[in-house]
This record gives sequence, structure tokens and C-alpha cells, in this order.
Amino acid sequence: MSDAVIENGIGFIFNISNGYCFLITNNHTISAKTGYSNQIITAEDYTGEVHKALFYKNQNKPQRASSNEYDLSVICFQYNRNDLKVADLMNNKPSIDDVVVSVGSDIDKIAQGAITAIDKKETNMEKYLSDVKFDVIHHNAIPDGTRESLLFDLRLVLVGITYQTENGEAYAIPYAKINEFLYEYVYD
Repeated sequence: MSDAVIENGIGFIFNISNGYCFLITNNHTISAKTGYSNQIITAEDYTGEVHKALFYKNQNKPQRASSNEYDLSVICFQYNRNDLKVADLMNNKPSIDDVVVSVGSDIDKIAQGAITAIDKKETNMEKYLSDVKFDVIHHNAIPDGTRESLLFDLRLVLVGITYQTENGEAYAIPYAKINEFLYEYVYD
């Protein structure tokens, strides 16, 4: 068996403590593909520095912080500087026709659009990587050349994480489900 080749993805820092940054990203971009025994995860921060990252597991939870049902995973890396920032998170209720801004993994990958629907969307990925069954945000803010992106409202507050793009429409895990995932897999 060889090392897994993991896709490029995007995520955001939701906590920095005890010399570690904790980043949430799409599960399908970092979960080991079938047939691979090892994988190397790297995280490039917005300053361009690359970090060796690990899957996070809270010692008080039975499983690591990774779920195909949410298509979310948490990774962490050692960080001893003070120039990275935690994302501005607050409860929000997205609505159809809300204007949103989508940011891809490259600084020039930004798009503006609107929420077009909020309902279920079956993924076209292997179920062990992504098996989302709850209502997701449908939107048309798709940065050129990206499949995953962070979705913000006009106040630059996180609305969701886009996990799939196809045929001119993108689908994002809403903030409420991100928060639910964090309480189930990360927080005590």
C-alpha cells in the first residue's frame, strides 16, 4: 500500500489554544481513499506557511473528529506564532436570495452570488467520504476553478462550507450543521 493522494480543500480556523490551531474542512478532501494505508495531511495558512497536520480526536469522544454524514473533519497543527486568526462565527439563518460571497483556496478565487435554495442534495461522491442527508445551502457564488469554498454573508460572517459544485450550482454545509458537528465530535 502507498500513501494517499489527498485533494486540495479549504477550511477555517475555529480555535487556537495550547500551541495548536484547529481547522475544520471537508471530510472528502482529507479522508484516506480506499486502498491506502498512510496519508500525509498538510495545511497551508493564509500567510503561505505549510504545516504538517493531524486528524483531531478529543480524548473524551469515542471517534476522531471526522464524519461523512456532515462531510466535515477537524485537523490540527502546531502553531507558535500569533498572526493567524480564528474565524468570526455566529449563529445565522440563511435565506433564499441572500447575497453571499464565496472564497476559494487561492486569494484570487472569490465570487459573489445568492442563495438559490435550502434543501437536500445527494452527493455524487463515494458515501464513505460524503453522505450528507440534511438540508444544505444551494448557491451560485462559485469562484473560478474551485469545487470547495468558504461561504460568507455580506458582514463576512461564515454561512457555510461548500462541499460540492456541479452544473453551475454549489452546495454548502450550513453553519448550524457545522456547529452541531463541533459539539458532537470536538467540544466537551
